[in-house]
Amino acid sequence: MNTQDLLSRIDDLFSDGVNYAPELLSKFTEDDFAQLNLSYIYGGKGSGSGYLQWLTLLAEHSKAKTIVELGNRYGVSSNTIYSGLKSNQKFYSLDTDIDQRYVPDFVKNDDRVDFITGNCLDLNIYENSKFDIPFNIDILWTDTLHSLEQLSNEMSVYEPLLSNEALIVIDDINLNDKREFFDKSPYEKFDLTSVCHDTGFGVIDFKRNEKDRQLSDEDRLSLALKNSRNIIKKQKRKELLEKFEPSNIVFRIRSKLGRIKRTIVK
Repeated sequence: MNTQDLLSRIDDLFSDGVNYAPELLSKFTEDDFAQLNLSYIYGGKGSGSGYLQWLTLLAEHSKAKTIVELGNRYGVSSNTIYSGLKSNQKFYSLDTDIDQRYVPDFVKNDDRVDFITGNCLDLNIYENSKFDIPFNIDILWTDTLHSLEQLSNEMSVYEPLLSNEALIVIDDINLNDKREFFDKSPYEKFDLTSVCHDTGFGVIDFKRNEKDRQLSDEDRLSLALKNSRNIIKKQKRKELLEKFEPSNIVFRIRSKLGRIKRTIVK
């Protein structure tokens, strides 16, 4: 099934909505925030938050073997992807925080699922979590920081790890400058904003060019690791420069002097 046929099939099924097992939603307690997130799940096609059901249908009806989620927040989208997960699929879910509060234990303990904590741009987090780096990724779903820089860095790291043909699914493409990445992508694109998410939702039909298909698995993995190291170095350098930026130093000195002065007065 080609991408256009897959998206058409999902769209047809989307109209009927998705039923979720009660045990999968058991962590959504009665507080208002949980109920708000639960309402997003049941939003459905064209509701402004229909992308959650769309992700379920994508996992269920694609032929993907490996699915990677960058940015899982509290695990809302993780649950909906899991609902569509087939027996032969592997699902990696990453976030910088350990707060997947809505994910039931049976999901976390499923051998098909790996939850990884850390900066998704740093491939060392997989080894640190005692997992293999995902390779030949068929679906890359990203919902992290809303910036062109973040999205470009993610593609630099993860594009070598994609299958020769893969789907890149991007949330919130209309926020900040993310749209620029989507619009400039050289691959076939599908803007599903009107049916999936009111802040933007895009699908990129990635197809590796013939030249790059000649690269060995080792070369592709090495490229991903190299890009990851370079990006992390730049991030650390930027953080260091910001830390010692003159205005920040002056602010810290003034704050310290202020504390000293208050102590003397007391």
